[in-house]
Amino acid sequence: MTLLRPPLLAVVAGDPGGGNAMVPVIEALQAAGWPHRLYAYAESARLWRERGWPVADAAQVALGDSRAVLCASSVNAGMHELDWILAAQGAGLPCLALLDFWSNYRARFLRAGQLCLPDLIAVPDGLAHDEMVAAGFPAESLLICGQPALDKVARHGGMLTPARRSALRTACGVADGQALLLFVSQPLRLLATQLKEPPAIDEAAALRDVEAALASLGRPLALRVKPHPREDPADFAGIGAIWPDTRLAPEALAHDLLVASDMVVGIHSMLLLEACYLGCRVLSYQPGRPASDPLPSNRSGLSRRCDDPAELAAMLAGMLDAPPPAPPALDGKSAQRVLAGLAALLA
Repeated sequence: MTLLRPPLLAVVAGDPGGGNAMVPVIEALQAAGWPHRLYAYAESARLWRERGWPVADAAQVALGDSRAVLCASSVNAGMHELDWILAAQGAGLPCLALLDFWSNYRARFLRAGQLCLPDLIAVPDGLAHDEMVAAGFPAESLLICGQPALDKVARHGGMLTPARRSALRTACGVADGQALLLFVSQPLRLLATQLKEPPAIDEAAALRDVEAALASLGRPLALRVKPHPREDPADFAGIGAIWPDTRLAPEALAHDLLVASDMVVGIHSMLLLEACYLGCRVLSYQPGRPASDPLPSNRSGLSRRCDDPAELAAMLAGMLDAPPPAPPALDGKSAQRVLAGLAALLA
């Protein structure tokens, strides 16, 4: 569905997951000539400004002449997306929120113990839809659109020239004959502090377990760590104490870095899911057997999950020795479906 005269949108995001998922949507708005203004805070403000986009402070809600709100969803100290949702409701304006990941469903929309719901929530798939309904969200407020961040994966297609791959591995300090493992970190302890609950998984301890597993293998393996945008590189000062060939990964495009690696290891970051669609070997390490697993590729078989530190070394070796999987197909149209849902809401 299209609108003859699309109204001005206020586009809002905070956490990097939401900001990244919104990038293809904003590009689709630009291509369609749909007028919009960008409001961001935290990591999303940096991500968008690095693209040269003008960005206002989302902490200051100013609907002005906007006639609809399109927002991401976050779990952080500010959660200003909820302020914009409430402002839209107060002004009688339609609002669509974009869910970027399969976790913290209620926490993203909780204000003073009550769900703060927009008119529509664009969710990535049927799994997220069903889990949100089970968590108390009304089914009529959920629209399956796909995850727009995966639209970029569809365009990348896992392609990397041999020269670019060699250059990236050299930048990572990988010697001839070495395999490159990329550990994708995420700030789970910080998130748990914000939610005022103990962390189900300690990302620093998980990284130490991976180092210990490599030390037990005794194979020529280079371990490089990609911090999350919300993590301070200084927090990784102790890496390499267990496995000496461990260091931070160089600054590089995330998808190129994933494809240049022989294997990707992490907990349940969105980058692990993206790595699956790029055809990477992906291991999700979730020690302690947590009951909730937000990484959908573990359930579909695109990635493997390890819960037991005693099994980690054998799983790493087995996956490295196995051929890489064939990536599933993506249509690259999630952002267009988000816009179509917004147009239908406005109509």
